[in-house]
Amino acid sequence: MGKIKTILAKHTRIGLDSNIIIYFLDNNEKYGAICREIFSNIEKRGNIGVTSGLSYLESAVPAMRAGDIPTLTMIKSFFLQMPGLKVAMPDYNILDKALYLRAVYNIKAIDAVQLATAIVNDCSLFITNDKNITKIKKIAFLYLDEAS
Repeated sequence: MGKIKTILAKHTRIGLDSNIIIYFLDNNEKYGAICREIFSNIEKRGNIGVTSGLSYLESAVPAMRAGDIPTLTMIKSFFLQMPGLKVAMPDYNILDKALYLRAVYNIKAIDAVQLATAIVNDCSLFITNDKNITKIKKIAFLYLDEAS
């Protein structure tokens, strides 16, 4: 876990892909511990974690489909109350940047919105575990598999 602390210490604003949040909320067997470390760092060290409002949508769908109201309530509370987490709703600036990223790097629309959200919100690092997201020059990438 020391590697992740060293990496996070170099960045004030950190973009978070949906999968990082999902692993954290689900206490994923493989990635839960490293995601707890990321969120602990955001909460205690003063980093700002930035994610798109689309992360809420992606995180909450399974609970909604299952009719699992307690889990849905917990997810809503996380997005509304997590210290240091900024949930940025897609606006014109984000969508315009996402359009560019999707067109130039040929990435999925939701991935383009996540990356654009991080870039527009001045993040210097984007944490994901999605190897299909192409590295771009505007922001550093950290894949969970490389950090553990």
